[in-house]
Order: sequence, then structure tokens, then C-alpha cells
Amino acid sequence: MDVLRRHLFLIICGLVGVAGIAAGAVAITVMSKVQTGMEKAVRLHGRLSSHTRSPVNKEMIDAEQKRIEAITGHHENVIALADGVARHEQLVDGFFPAPDYDARFEFPKAYSAALDELYLRLKAGTIPTESEVRDAEERIEDERRAAESVDFGVDEDEARRDGEDESPGEGDMERGNRSGLITAEQAKQDPYVRASIAKAKRIYCYATLPLDPDVSSFDVIEAVYDPGGRPPRIEDCWDAQLSLWIQQDVVEALASVNERAAEQLEEQDRWVGNLPVKDLVSLRVTPRYVGTQEGPLPEAFTGNTSGEDYEVIYFTLNVVVDARDLPSVIEAICNNRFTTLYRVNYKAEPANLEMAGRIYGGEPVVDVMLDFETILFSKLYLPIMPDIILGEIGKQRPEPEEAD
Repeated sequence: MDVLRRHLFLIICGLVGVAGIAAGAVAITVMSKVQTGMEKAVRLHGRLSSHTRSPVNKEMIDAEQKRIEAITGHHENVIALADGVARHEQLVDGFFPAPDYDARFEFPKAYSAALDELYLRLKAGTIPTESEVRDAEERIEDERRAAESVDFGVDEDEARRDGEDESPGEGDMERGNRSGLITAEQAKQDPYVRASIAKAKRIYCYATLPLDPDVSSFDVIEAVYDPGGRPPRIEDCWDAQLSLWIQQDVVEALASVNERAAEQLEEQDRWVGNLPVKDLVSLRVTPRYVGTQEGPLPEAFTGNTSGEDYEVIYFTLNVVVDARDLPSVIEAICNNRFTTLYRVNYKAEPANLEMAGRIYGGEPVVDVMLDFETILFSKLYLPIMPDIILGEIGKQRPEPEEAD
């Protein structure tokens, strides 16, 4: 027993040593598994790293990246082009998005003047007025009296110099006489025909003034054109401004077509009968954006609807043109504008053999209805769009860009 007690310490130490050896063996085994796992992880990391440094489909990735960059660059170029050619000026500077009370009284005046300017830009005219027909009647009576007495009447040469007598001569009517056209003598004796011919020779195009919105050639927002002495609503002002922008673009295109043709003619031949655009019957703009909650569904083959980057507007033009010049008219309207023609309907305009009212000349003409869509880029117009319109289309005004 004493021997056991004396050697107990050594026995315990020995047992502890054996246990330590066993634990060490277990630890070595576990560590071996950890090391193996770590080695596998290192090898996997290496393979992944090699793929990152040199992907198998690098060419495809590079090509896709270039395509994305090209699309982004194209988008930026389109926006830059829009900024250059599709930007419009406000009718009253600084009026939108939130005009003050006094400015809302000024807007109708500016709007009315701008509509009148469209008429003047076309060098347009109407059919003879009652006053012009009465003047023709008086001239005919003066000429009759002059024929009866050499001492009474008007000097025809002096009248022509003053631009007061533009009745048709034999040369004007000779070609038409063979096809049933009214004769020159008949035209001289008919007050309405005579006034019609005189009026036609003073204008480039027929159009109806915006005095009566129902029959005007132009799109008129009546609540702004004649607000009854009250300040018009901001949403009506926006509709008027939007419609005016589009009409200004179209009228400028029509006027330029006629002016280019007129430059090729002698001075005395520059009148509606010899020019491409004969009559602006009507120009109407749909004031709401295509594809918005309250807007119409797309009609155009393009399928375009208002989206993140732009708003889509429809407008319709009814015009009488020389049949040969219809392509030139369409090109002028769409050229350098984000405007697309999506529907055309036309019919031949019968010859006006009586030479009364609207005189379109001796060449075949067509009465054509043209439906267009045009795009307004959000970047240019959202900053000035009234809050009520933003709410209708579900958009927000962008934050002002910081100056460099």
C-alpha cells in the first residue's frame, strides 16, 4: 500500500501522459482534415481568381460592354440633338411652371398675337370678303361708265400701277378656255370672280383666321384665347402653349416649302395658284399625352407611348397641296424634328372652272389629311411643366442641375 501511495504520483503522471498522447493523436487527425479543407479552398480560390483575371467569355463580355456604351452614347446624342432642334421658347418668358397672378392676364394677349403671327407667316388670305366684292362691283360700274364716256371713269393703267386692279387678262384665261374655264370677259364682269382672282394673286396660301375657334384653320384653346376678362387656368395655358409650339413648327415647314418655290418664279407669278401649299384647311393638336392615364391608346404603327424620357403627342393636318409636292411637304414637317407621319388619306380636288372662291391654279391638287406623332423630351419640358399636368401623367419635376 505504501508502495502504491509512493508511486501514485508517477502512476497519475503516466496516465495523464498516456491521455495527452491520445489527445494529441486525435488533434493531429482533426488538424489533418482542416488542412485538407484549407488546401481545397486555396485551390478553388485560385481557379476563381484565374477566371476573374482571364474569363473564358471575355470577348463576349467586351462586345456587350461596347454595345451598352454605344446605346448610352446614342441616347446622349439624341438628347443633345433634341436640346438643339426641339427646344421651344415659352410664349411669356418665365410663365411656367408657376406664373404669378398678373402674368396670367398677359398670357391670353400673347397667345392671340402668336396665332395671328401664324397666319402672317404663311402669307395667307381668305376668300373674298363682302367689302372686297363690293369694291369689285364698284370697279365694274366705273369701267362701264368709262366705256360710255371718255370723260368719266378710271385710268386702267394708273389702277394697275397702284395695285388696285388685278382682274384676269386674256393670257391668264387662254389655256383654261379650251377646257370650259370661265372666259376672261366673263370674269371681268362677275364681281365675286373678279374679287376672287384679285385676292388669290395677293397671297401664298388660303387659311381662316383664328377669330372663330370652330372654323379657324388653327388649333385654338378658346378658354385662353377669350377668357372673358378672367385669368385662364394654368392647365389651359399649358394646353395652349403645347398646341402653339407644334403649330409653329408645322407652319414654319409649310411656309418654307412655298417660299422655296416662290424663289424660282418671277415676281408676278408668286401667288397661290403657282405655289405648292394651297390651303391650310385645319391644324389640330391633341393636347394630352399618348399612353397616360387620361390619354388615348396608341394609334400610330410606331406603338410609342409617353415614358421615362419623353412624351408623345398626336396632331392632324388637313391641307390642299399640289399633288406633285406632297412628299416635299411631309419631308419639311418631319425634317429635323422628332415627328413621324403614321396615316395619310387624300382625295383629288376638283378643278374650279368658275374661278370663284378658292383658286388653286391649273395643276392637279389633292385635299390630304395627315396624322402625325411628335415627341417632346422630358429633360426639356418636365422642369417647366405645371404641377397639375405632372400629376396627370404621374411624373415628378427633376431637381435643378447644379451649375459647373
